[in-house]
Amino acid sequence: MFVLPWLIGIILFFLQTVFKLIRYSLCDLKIVQGSGFVYEKLGKGIFTNFLDAFTGDALFPQKLMESLSDMLYRIPIILVFSLIVAIILNQKFRGRGMMRTIFFVPLLISSGVIASIIKTSLTSTVMGGDSSNNIFNATLLINMLYEFGLPDNLVNTIGSMVSNVTDLVWQSSVQIIVFIMGLMTIPATYYEVAQVEGSTAWETFWYVTFPAVFPYIFVNLVYTVIDHFVSYDNGVMKYIMDTAYKDFKYSYASAMMWIYFFIIIVTLAAAAGLISLISPVREKKKGDRKNGRRKNG
Repeated sequence: MFVLPWLIGIILFFLQTVFKLIRYSLCDLKIVQGSGFVYEKLGKGIFTNFLDAFTGDALFPQKLMESLSDMLYRIPIILVFSLIVAIILNQKFRGRGMMRTIFFVPLLISSGVIASIIKTSLTSTVMGGDSSNNIFNATLLINMLYEFGLPDNLVNTIGSMVSNVTDLVWQSSVQIIVFIMGLMTIPATYYEVAQVEGSTAWETFWYVTFPAVFPYIFVNLVYTVIDHFVSYDNGVMKYIMDTAYKDFKYSYASAMMWIYFFIIIVTLAAAAGLISLISPVREKKKGDRKNGRRKNG
């Protein structure tokens, strides 16, 4: 009974839209004056729009690769930053509640266009009339990273993050809260035992904190991947929306949307597989099985 309202909403609204988008992508949808929406057959088969996305469009594959490469650099930075901030906010100090509220503020403000305007206004704040004096300017850091020989994509991503600190905080608010929830579930006795055993702060993190919050890393990874792909600032999303609502190519935009959807699913599956391979819980189970075989032997 509790799930029933959700099921009714899915059946009446969501599934209907999904089937329409599938139909749009497999034909040529046009708006004819006096007739409304008209579905015409595609000359090269029902998968013409899907093939044209890779063979007849130079921008879509380019924007797709840019989005994927940006994700590979951006997501680790967001997760590491979120975990560090969560560990700091989990400590006992005066004003902890206020600091947690500050990082929670982005969730209270609507996302999309409004959030983009706010972030742009904050990051464009300058000291004086010259935009090169932006208070978040990272030119010195970028030049230093280039001297170290780091890849261009990584340097550009780090420079973008530093130059847009508000954007990094904005994208990390949910992850910080999730990590704080994970840290609060760790019993204090674990840290007391580690202290008695003489563990350093680094050892305590790797053997106590990290294994305990690892399941929350997976949750944040899934959320961050989806948030990156469907963000209003994502180039692929903008291109699909412009194709549909500016160029009025609804069928082609629907086909690109389905391609993008399956790429998101594959990316999430790959991320889940990677997380399962490096999971400390999995390693612990392997060790327990080995010890069990030794005892049985």
